[in-house]
Amino acid sequence: MQAIRPVAALIGALLLVPAVGCDRPAPTANQGSDRHARSTPPRAHPRPRPDGHAMAPRPEPRTRRGSPRPEPPRPSPPVAIPSALDLPLAKGVKPLTLAQAKKLPYVKVPLAQVVAHARASCKTLWFGVYLQSRKLGWGTMGCSVKKVQGREVVVEHMELHARLKTFGGTDVMRFETSTRFATDGPGELLYYRQDSRSNQERQTLTVVRRPDGWHTRRTYRSPATRKKPETRVLKQVRTRLTTGEQAYLTALTAGTLPPGAKARFLSFDDDALKDTDNGLQVLAEGSRQLRGVSVRIYKVETLSLKDKARGVALYDAHGDLLEGTFQGIMRIKREEKETAKRMDAEAVDFGIGLVIPARMEDVTDPARVKRMRVELRGYLPDVVENPPRQRLKRTGRDVAVLTVTRERLAGLHPLALPVRDPRLAKELKATHQVESDDPTIKALARQAAGHARTALQAAKNINHWVFQNLKKSLSTNLDSALAIARARAGDCTEHARLMVALCRAIGLPAREVGGVTWVPDLGGFGYHAWVQVYVARDRWISVDPSWDEVPANATHIFMGGPNDARWMGTLGTLKAHVLEVRKDR
Repeated sequence: MQAIRPVAALIGALLLVPAVGCDRPAPTANQGSDRHARSTPPRAHPRPRPDGHAMAPRPEPRTRRGSPRPEPPRPSPPVAIPSALDLPLAKGVKPLTLAQAKKLPYVKVPLAQVVAHARASCKTLWFGVYLQSRKLGWGTMGCSVKKVQGREVVVEHMELHARLKTFGGTDVMRFETSTRFATDGPGELLYYRQDSRSNQERQTLTVVRRPDGWHTRRTYRSPATRKKPETRVLKQVRTRLTTGEQAYLTALTAGTLPPGAKARFLSFDDDALKDTDNGLQVLAEGSRQLRGVSVRIYKVETLSLKDKARGVALYDAHGDLLEGTFQGIMRIKREEKETAKRMDAEAVDFGIGLVIPARMEDVTDPARVKRMRVELRGYLPDVVENPPRQRLKRTGRDVAVLTVTRERLAGLHPLALPVRDPRLAKELKATHQVESDDPTIKALARQAAGHARTALQAAKNINHWVFQNLKKSLSTNLDSALAIARARAGDCTEHARLMVALCRAIGLPAREVGGVTWVPDLGGFGYHAWVQVYVARDRWISVDPSWDEVPANATHIFMGGPNDARWMGTLGTLKAHVLEVRKDR
């Protein structure tokens, strides 16, 4: 559900602020002084107390508008209380799979019909945003049909505000988008503007249609960094009024998408700057009494083929969003303006609430754990099965036993640098957040890697350099590796992001990943971010620059990469029971 995705991006960013176990002193003298030749350091004392937690990769933002219908005026829109998301699935309907979504035909709706739908009922709607049933923000979504510079367009707009407190620290974010589509020709995208702000950084993206293509301009600034604007010209953008969310909502309210109907639609990926496919399925149709008003409702699921994010939304007969969930954990609910903007005087602290309690006998230093077996109950994304490090055996519905084995480095045949493998182009590529082609990053990478000639030794050196040179800070929340390099501070997400950039700068494939890891002083597993590096042929190993571990200890449970939002479904729902632990002697 595209209406929920911007909320997910916002929440994902907020929850990435504090890091589990990132606050750790530098190695003592007896741990060795040659940082470029050392392997995993010995642990002479227990791991110091951690002060927070961090989340896995951030799902990317999306945009939408309020929605329409070519019908007569009606009373003020009802508020979706109580929830109607429990509307049963229509007979024979099952959740959409990724394999199915990839093969679906695109939704097809004539432009005139989509424009008529928008012209008849565009409006602005207000919403409350909830995580674990606790309010953390509000937003508006809407659309209008008007003339801009003499041309009639459909304007979509969205604004989201969120406040989240984690382990005492509070971050406030604001996210705005504005989109314009032509009402003539093919209904193409004419303009897109995104503006996201937090306590510490601001990022903008502007896309403008011109005769030679779509001109993009991306900006970034933080207290220590103001990057030069990045510009590109896109030759093709297929996301239009007739292929996007507006089209499927028009078809839904026109009755051409009955329960069980499936289709694909396009959305503009503002991170990759290209179109991305999404599957959709109408799960059910029915009527509910909402605040004394009988409302015809449609239950629709969407599935992003890029980040595997699943949303379920309820729309009324006009195609207006009533409420929805993202990955089953986050909820957006239509409310009156005053209710939506009403926030608690004190922000709810989600930090401790997101820890997964678990006992681990006789373990004071997780760095020594080389193998762990744990029973997990609750939602588990398929990606948790990640051999050879992680092997999952499902023993019942939402019950599984996971075995995590720390990688062995003995017997590896490390690759020479730089690694040249076309299969790894994605893990070697510079991006607007991983600026591995920036001169500052390149210089730091050479310094951090030292005289390493193999991928494994370079990974060890860079991991240790990041551990030693970044101040452990729960108040730093930066997306840009360049900004992190200049700030020299951060929690586990900043450690992971900078390490990935430094590795790629010297030709070492690397990617940021996330999941949970066990922290003694929290009494359980907390959300955390770390890195995977490609050191030998077909061999990735997990490393943790926050804790200076190569490879990372076996309490690290991988749940997803930067383009996989399925991990969010584990928030507050997963239970763990440690069955077995093996430690280094």
